[in-house]
Amino acid sequence: MSEFLTQINPAENPLADMDISKIPFMKFANPGDYIRGTLLEVSESEDKFAKQPGAKQRLYLIKAAVGKYQDETGTIEIKNGDYYFIGGKPSIDKGMKLVKVGQIVGVVFIGTKASKEKGYAPAKVFEVRKLGMDPDFV
Repeated sequence: MSEFLTQINPAENPLADMDISKIPFMKFANPGDYIRGTLLEVSESEDKFAKQPGAKQRLYLIKAAVGKYQDETGTIEIKNGDYYFIGGKPSIDKGMKLVKVGQIVGVVFIGTKASKEKGYAPAKVFEVRKLGMDPDFV
């Protein structure tokens, strides 16, 4: 909660009954982790892990229909209507080039392959699948 709102008497806080809006990032940890849903938005953000300063990373906002992934607490089942960001990677960006906002998309983590540059972690490989436009997309 913001510092400003913590200073307001809870009885007078007009936002007290509302949840903070946070969209998690999809964590592709194990081969087979996947998400299926509607692509809502494509944006760019500074890539904090890039070798060169100022590099950008694509972010894909998905309204999920179904999916699953692993995190430190175990298997997370993605529910219909959940929202997730997917951080762009070369194989995701390549597959997403043909996906339009409003289209049904699926992304699955296939596995890893050795990095082309010595000393770097293996590259994650993804498969992007697409279907037609979501009839509920407005």
